[in-house]
Amino acid sequence: MRLLDRALHETERLHPVAFVVARIAGRPFEVDGYRVRAGSMVMVSPALAHRLPGPYPNPGGYEPDRFLRDPRGMRELIGFGGGTHRCLGVHFAYLEMKVILTMLLQRYELELIDPDPQPVPGGHTKWPQSPCRVRYHARSQPPRCGTSR
Repeated sequence: MRLLDRALHETERLHPVAFVVARIAGRPFEVDGYRVRAGSMVMVSPALAHRLPGPYPNPGGYEPDRFLRDPRGMRELIGFGGGTHRCLGVHFAYLEMKVILTMLLQRYELELIDPDPQPVPGGHTKWPQSPCRVRYHARSQPPRCGTSR
C-alpha cells in the first residue's frame, strides 16, 4: 500500500488533476524581479511546477520512489490545489483510488491495448484521448503479497 501511495502521488505529479491554480495576492511580493501587487490574480500551473528540475530531479521520469527519502514532498504537490485552499476531498480521493486499484489488481490482469495514451488537449481536467482501451481478464489466483518499502 505504501508503494501504491507513492505511485499515485508520482502520477499526480506528472498528470495533475487541476490544470491551473488561481489565487489573489494578499500582499505585495516579488518573484524573479517582477513585482506583484496585493489584489492581483496569480496563477500557477501544477503541470509545470511539478516538473521543475530543482525540486524534482529527472522531472519527466516516472519515479514513485522519489518520495521515499522525504515523504513530505508528497504534501508539496499542488495537483489538488495547495495551502488553505487544498481540495477538501483529496484524502478521500486517494483512499478511493487505493481501494479501487487494489481490488482491480487483485482480481484482474490489465493490458493497455492502445500504446502511449495522451491527455485531451486544452485547459480543463485531464483524461485520455480516445481510443484508450484496456484489455482485462480474471486472475486465476490473487497475486502474492510481497514486502514493500
